[in-house]
Amino acid sequence: MAIEYNITRPIPIRWFAPVVYFFGLIVVGLLTVLNVALVGYETITIFNPNPNYTQSEWYDALPMRAPTPGSACAPTVFNVGDSFTTNYSMFQWTIESIPRSNTGTGVLYKGTPLDHCDLTSLYIHGDSRSYAIEYTGVVTCKAAEGYELRAKTAFTLSSLPGKYSPFYGGVGQPIFENLGLSILKRMTLEVLPSVLCSGDIQLRILDDMFVRSNGTTPIVASVQIDFPPCPASLGTSAECATSVPTYNVSALALGYADLRVELYSALLPISDTNKPLLMDDYNAPLSNIVQVIAAGIRLDLGNPSPNNFLLNDAVVDETLYATFPETNLTSAAFSRLYMVRKSPALAVPGSKLETILPLNVSGPAVARVAYACRYQRRKSAGH
Repeated sequence: MAIEYNITRPIPIRWFAPVVYFFGLIVVGLLTVLNVALVGYETITIFNPNPNYTQSEWYDALPMRAPTPGSACAPTVFNVGDSFTTNYSMFQWTIESIPRSNTGTGVLYKGTPLDHCDLTSLYIHGDSRSYAIEYTGVVTCKAAEGYELRAKTAFTLSSLPGKYSPFYGGVGQPIFENLGLSILKRMTLEVLPSVLCSGDIQLRILDDMFVRSNGTTPIVASVQIDFPPCPASLGTSAECATSVPTYNVSALALGYADLRVELYSALLPISDTNKPLLMDDYNAPLSNIVQVIAAGIRLDLGNPSPNNFLLNDAVVDETLYATFPETNLTSAAFSRLYMVRKSPALAVPGSKLETILPLNVSGPAVARVAYACRYQRRKSAGH
């Protein structure tokens, strides 16, 4: 006997069909939304200065894993020869060497504060024949992330109008107000070069000494200054951050018009041919210049050490020479740098420096670089 089944069979549930249609529409809607979220966007690469850049989209509210801040951006890799500036933008730095790498050859970097960096050496080369002074500052960074690098900044300052000086600017000119420069950079542009180029060193060494000696004093001076490390990571209560900043003259050379050269090296024992060459004629102005360059570089590194005379009025007198002594070849004189720092309204009328001194550090410095970040862009119609 054959078994037969009805083609249709009534379902005893009264609202079965409407319920099926309702949930079916919901499922179709969810699948459509998920499909748009998954295939309606394409990933492209953009460059962003923020390593923690995170893109917000409407589908972040869906039951999916929300993006982790910073996961969209890849670290940048610094190699020897690469340049960068910090967020204070006072100097441009070029990487000179990488004694220890965290990637094999370069340095993997993703916004780590530069509180492990500090000025280690300063090179100064002055030539009275060119009316120019060359400066090279070297910083060393020893990071907890396992890398060590050395970077330099170099610039030449001159009072001659035809000598290009990247930081040279006329004091008190309103052009700097119109450019909207930051206070720190304005300080660098308006004050430091004017003091260094046409102030203490040039008047005392290149003019006064050379003229009074009938051309027998040095016409070229070249010096290497080394600093004990005092990075911001040590804290503002560290001894090196509260005492007067110190430095060591590691090497010095003086050149004369008759082509004689006198040399000094701190690595060699003192002898008739290796004597300390710093004299009272130029020891004080040299010390002031070393202090102001060191203070500026540490500002650029975001170091808030209380012994920085640009940040703290209380340490100006113990850091800078206010006057220079009279010697056989020089007259007693006031330090222009000291005058600018103590009484900026009188020393540089119209500059408004009295409204911004002392300066302040708003936070740790970071390297300003562009990070490659993933960005979800909605596809155009037909793609």
